[in-house]
Amino acid sequence: MRLTLIVFLFALCPVHGNASAESALPIQSVVVFPFENQSGRTELNWISESFPEVLQARLSLPGRFAFSREERQAGHDLVGLPAGASMTLASLYKVAETLDADWAVTGSFEWDGETLAARTQLFNIRTPNLSHRLEERGPRHKLIEVQSRLAWRLVKEFEPGFRVAQSDFVRRFPKVWLNAFENLIRGLMASDRDAQLKYFTRAYELDPQDRRAAFELGRLYFADKKYKPSLEWLKKLRKGDDRYWESEFLQGAGHFLLEDYTKAESVFRALARQVSAPEVLNNLGVLGARNGKQEEALGRLQAALDLDPDDGDVHFNLALLYWKRGDRQRARDHVGESLRVNEGDGEARAFADRLDEESKYGEHSLPPKDAEVGWRLKVEYNPGVFRPGRNGAGLSEALPALGALAR
Repeated sequence: MRLTLIVFLFALCPVHGNASAESALPIQSVVVFPFENQSGRTELNWISESFPEVLQARLSLPGRFAFSREERQAGHDLVGLPAGASMTLASLYKVAETLDADWAVTGSFEWDGETLAARTQLFNIRTPNLSHRLEERGPRHKLIEVQSRLAWRLVKEFEPGFRVAQSDFVRRFPKVWLNAFENLIRGLMASDRDAQLKYFTRAYELDPQDRRAAFELGRLYFADKKYKPSLEWLKKLRKGDDRYWESEFLQGAGHFLLEDYTKAESVFRALARQVSAPEVLNNLGVLGARNGKQEEALGRLQAALDLDPDDGDVHFNLALLYWKRGDRQRARDHVGESLRVNEGDGEARAFADRLDEESKYGEHSLPPKDAEVGWRLKVEYNPGVFRPGRNGAGLSEALPALGALAR
C-alpha cells in the first residue's frame, strides 16, 4: 500500500516541473520539514532541524502562515510517524494533508568541510505538484544567511511577482548569533529535561535579544508547575515576538495558579482584546464566576462555547455556573454535553450523579456544593490561535493541546 502511494505521487509530481503557475494562486499555509543531513556527520543533525525554524519565520508573510514545530510534530503523531523518522514523499504528503497545509517544503544539505550546500523543493499539496530544485551555498558560519537566501527563492516560487531584492530580504530579519541558535535548536531536539534547560539557558545567555529560548524556558517551568520561575522567563518576551501572545496566556494561567487572581484577570482581559480564543474566554469566565460576576461569567463562557461547541471543559464550567444559580436543568444539559465530548470524564460523571441525587432527595441532604466540584481553568491551548495572521487556521480541534507540555 505504501509503495503504491509513493508510485502514485511520483506519477503526479514532475520533479523538474515548474510550480510557477500553481504558485500564482492565493497561498494559505505551508509546513516546513527538517532537511535531510547528507553530510555523513551526525554532529550536524541539529542543522536539519534548524531549517524549519528559519524558513517558517521567513515564509510567514502577509497572507501566508507557516506551521510551528509543535504543530508539525502533532501531524506526525496523528498519522503514526515517530518524531525524527525518515520522510518519504508519501509520508510528507500524508503529514501535510493531515495538517490541511496548502504547501510543504522539503530539502537536504551537504557540507564538504568548507561549503554548505542546501537544496529544497516546494510541494503543492493540493495538486499535487513538486517544483524544480532550488539551491544556495555558503560557508557553514553563514548558515542563517544561506537559509534566508533559500527562503527568498521559495517566496519567489510562491509569488513570481515578488519584487524585493534578495539582499534586502535577507537584511530585513534580525541578526541571529549562530552559537546561540545552535543551543536553541539542540534544546528543542533534546528529550531530557536537564539538557533542555541547559541548552535554552545557554542560548539566552549568548543572545538575550533572541527571546525564543526565554519562551521555551518559561514553558518548561510551567509544565513542571514551577510557576514563579516560569513567569520570570515569560515576562522577558516583547510585543512583536512570535510567541508573545502565547507567553501572555501562560502568564495569566501562572498568576491564577499562584492565586493572584487580580493579575490573572488583567492579563486575560488584555489578551481577549487581541485574540479570539475559547481558552481565554473560558478563563475569564472562571475568574468572573469566582469573583461573583455571574452575568459576565455566563457571557464569557457562552462566547467560548460559540467558538468551540465541543469543548467539554467549557460545558462543565457552564454546568457548574448554572448549578450555583439554581438552574439545575441547564446544569444537567451542560454536564451531559461535557460527557458527550468525553464520556470517560470521572469528575463530570460524579457531577451528573450528584445532580440526579439532588433531583431525587433535595439539595440540602447533600454536602456543600464546592466540596466535590471545582472550576476548570484552561492551561493548554491551540497555538495557531495565538500566532500572527492565523486565527486558528490549520489543525484546530485535531491538534492536541500544546500549551502545557505535561498535564
